[in-house]
Amino acid sequence: MKRLFNLGVLLLTVSLVLISCKKKSPVDGSDIKLVASETTYLGDFFGKNTSVYDLYLLDDKFESSPKENKTGTVLYFDISGPAGNSEIQPGEYRATTDRKAYTFQRGERVLNKDNTYSTYGSYFEIWKNGEIVEYRIITSGTLIIEKSGNYTVKGIITTGDNIPHRFTYRGVIDKFDASPWPETLSKGEIDYKGRVDGENAERNMFNIYLASDDVNLSDLSGDGDILVIELYAPINIDNSIVNGKYVVEFDTKKSMTIMDGFQYQDDNKNYHDGGTWYYTSKKFPIAEGEMTVDVNGNNYNLDIRFVTETGMKIERVINLNMQTYYSASAAKNKPAKRVSRDLNRNNIRKKADSPGTRNLSNDRVNNQRVIVR
Repeated sequence: MKRLFNLGVLLLTVSLVLISCKKKSPVDGSDIKLVASETTYLGDFFGKNTSVYDLYLLDDKFESSPKENKTGTVLYFDISGPAGNSEIQPGEYRATTDRKAYTFQRGERVLNKDNTYSTYGSYFEIWKNGEIVEYRIITSGTLIIEKSGNYTVKGIITTGDNIPHRFTYRGVIDKFDASPWPETLSKGEIDYKGRVDGENAERNMFNIYLASDDVNLSDLSGDGDILVIELYAPINIDNSIVNGKYVVEFDTKKSMTIMDGFQYQDDNKNYHDGGTWYYTSKKFPIAEGEMTVDVNGNNYNLDIRFVTETGMKIERVINLNMQTYYSASAAKNKPAKRVSRDLNRNNIRKKADSPGTRNLSNDRVNNQRVIVR
C-alpha cells in the first residue's frame, strides 16, 4: 500500500550557516539545527513530464515541539525531478520558474483579490505557537542532493532580502506518496441527485463515486483513492445516465457535461468541495477533459480522460457493475454556488493531509438512500 515509507530514525543533524548578515531574523545565524526531513511525491503534478516533490527540512525546535503547538523553522523546496520516480533523485537542482527537471521553484508572494498574500514556490516557514508567523521566500540558489545510504542535501540559497545561506543536511528522508493511482479504482456507485435547472431546460444530475478496494463507499471512509464525478445528463424516462461523451466544463449549465472541481461556502462559512475531484492524501480539482460512457443495464464502461487544475492527467478505462441510488433529500437540487478558484490553487500545494482526510460535499453520510436500479 502506498502512503508512508519510513526509512528509519534520523541519526545525524545539519546546521544552517549564514554567509553574510545584513539583519537579524529567526533564520539568521549558525545555530539552527535541522534534525528531520520528509518528501511528498505528487506525480507529474504540472503535466510537464516531470516528477514533483515537496521537500521539507525541519529544525530541532520545530521537531521537538508539541504537534498542536509547533515552534521553529521549516525549509520548504518545491522540486521538479525526472519523470517516473517516486523517490527524489540525486543531482543538482537550480532555482528557476520553468518547472523543468532538476529545478526547484523560486519563491513568490502573490496579492490575492481580498488583499491578503499567498506564498508559492520555495521558502522558509517561521512557526510560533502552532502558526506560521513569517515566510522568507527563496529567490535563487543551488540545491545538491546526494544519496549513499542516507541522503546529503546541501547548497547555497538566497532569500528575498538578498541574504545568502549555506546549508548541509545528512540523514534519512521520510517519504510519502500523495500521487493519484487511478489504476487502483476498482468499484463504484452512482447517486441520482434529481433534476436541476440547465441553460435551456432541466437536466438530470448524478454523482459517480469510484474508489479503491480499501474505501467504504457508504461514507467514503478508508485509506485508498477516490474519484468523485459530478455529471449532467439529459432527462429520460428512467432517469438514467445516457451513453455518450461528457465534457468537463467550468460552471456548466448544459447537459452531457461534467462539472469542474470548485469550492463553495455553506451558511456557516465553512468550505466544501463541489464538482469533480480526485482524492488521495491530497485532493486534486478536475479542470478539463472528458469521459465517454457506455451503459448496458448496470454495467458501465467509462473512458476517463481528465486533467487537473495544474495540468496533471488522470486517465483510466474502467468497466464496472454499479448500483444507482436515489438520494431522497436531493430532489430538485440546485448546483452549489462556487467561490474563487484561487482557493483550490492555494490549498493544493500544502503539506499532505493525513491519509483518508477528505472534505467531500455530499449527502451520502448518515443520509437516507433508496436503490432505484
